[in-house]
Amino acid sequence: HVKIRGVLSVESTGVYVTVGNSTVKTCLYKTNADYSALVGKTVVVTAYVMGYQSKYTYYQVIETSVAEATDELPALTLTDINSVVAGSDSYTVSGVVVAAANGGYVIADKTGNLFVYGKNHGRKVMEKVRVTGTASHYQGYSTNTMQLSAKSTDFLASGLTWTYSPTVLTGAALEAMIGKDSFATEVQVTGTVVKSGNYLNINVEGTTKQATFKYVLTADYEKYADKTVVIKGYVMGTHQRLSILPYSVEEVQ
Repeated sequence: HVKIRGVLSVESTGVYVTVGNSTVKTCLYKTNADYSALVGKTVVVTAYVMGYQSKYTYYQVIETSVAEATDELPALTLTDINSVVAGSDSYTVSGVVVAAANGGYVIADKTGNLFVYGKNHGRKVMEKVRVTGTASHYQGYSTNTMQLSAKSTDFLASGLTWTYSPTVLTGAALEAMIGKDSFATEVQVTGTVVKSGNYLNINVEGTTKQATFKYVLTADYEKYADKTVVIKGYVMGTHQRLSILPYSVEEVQ
């Protein structure tokens, strides 16, 4: 007894559901049902598996329900995406936009957080979206968090609320994260902002390692140069320094 999410098609040989970019289709066996209104749409099918037809490479199922998909069944949770092997395959996730910048945004669900890469994305904080894209490590470093390069985005809702809960990092805790396996952890760091070329780095007491702003419009934060701030945001990588996409920056008075 399975649940399948994919795009429905009606062909001369039957009704099929294709999951992602898989070449293996699912054949719906209840031939007296009319699915013409769902052709080309993403559907969720609940069904019993009858078998696998190897000659034509498709699964045969007897469906108990077929309905146009909502966001109820993302292909992966945001925690799952961190264990995906990066490559050319596409993955689908959904979540609330909790931080946004000029080169992408962070979405969150109850399981975790994920950076979605893409310029001119048009996303706003507190929207809910479903994103399909290709997974890779940020900047190609294996110690950096997974990111999704968006191929398609479905807007689901706006005006949502989210409870932020960052982990407060001391200098020692920040240093311990450098070069280690990384996730899009929500963190809070206090330090002095130092402008270095096009970068805005943060010197944190208790370590020689730095945090740095990432994928932000630097002009928005240059006013904090040489000042002490509290930065809250999401870790994007740990290669050499802690890269953070912020959702809040406040000067310490």
